Amino acid sequence: MPGFPQELIDVVLDFLADEKQTLRSCSVVASSFRLTSQKHLFHSIDIYLDRAHYVANSRLHFILSWSPRLREYVRALALDLYGGSGHSNIADVLDMLSQLRSLRLLHSSGTSRWPSPPSVWQSLPGSFKNALLKLLTSPRLVELSLEYVDIPFIYLASFSQLKHLSLPLVVSVPRTQASMSEAGVMIPRASTSALLPSTPGHLVSLKVFNSWECQMLVKLLHRPDSALLLTRLSRYHGRILLDEDLGPSQDILSIAANSLSSVVLRMECRDSIAT
Repeated sequence: MPGFPQELIDVVLDFLADEKQTLRSCSVVASSFRLTSQKHLFHSIDIYLDRAHYVANSRLHFILSWSPRLREYVRALALDLYGGSGHSNIADVLDMLSQLRSLRLLHSSGTSRWPSPPSVWQSLPGSFKNALLKLLTSPRLVELSLEYVDIPFIYLASFSQLKHLSLPLVVSVPRTQASMSEAGVMIPRASTSALLPSTPGHLVSLKVFNSWECQMLVKLLHRPDSALLLTRLSRYHGRILLDEDLGPSQDILSIAANSLSSVVLRMECRDSIAT
């Protein structure tokens, strides 16, 4: 659109950031609309591994493979591991997302099978795990959310670049398989040593709603060789369901006493959780 200021076009498109269908139309109106529209369209993407999304995943793989510019726009990814098909294409896609800053890993069947959802991590192919771990250790990835995904907790101690960690519905190793005394040796040291940086990082915000996961997290991030620390935590969001939930939250409040600026503790009764 000759004579129309690009800055004004960009401002208008910024207001349409959540209007995906409108942005798709704008992206083909004129070249002056295309770049900003595509930045918003690809800023946040959702990927589902079930068979129903195989065609969509193949199309995404094709688009990102042939357009390095578009893959640079992706900043947030929600990856649903339910279904377990199309791992190879998506592993390639994960390798392309070098600018990703926020990752939400979930298993959508977990809500219907709680408190015993399937073991997700063990069922993933090795090549897919490697691609995922590479992404999880990317220096640009600063925000991670896990929902019904049983990623070994010891890996979290290696993600030094993380600033924001959310574990609202995490399923780690079952209590019957690993006690707290075993939490630090669930994974052989050799498998994580290559991930550890020379200097530790510091979490800024933490959300965790399960007392056992909270206790395990405190134990792991308090290890002398942990690459991720809680000592500069600014915001903490936890949940108190039973008396046993007090201890882990008290530990976090003690560790980050000099840095915390916001604390939210949800007080809930067991009956309300059960329903």
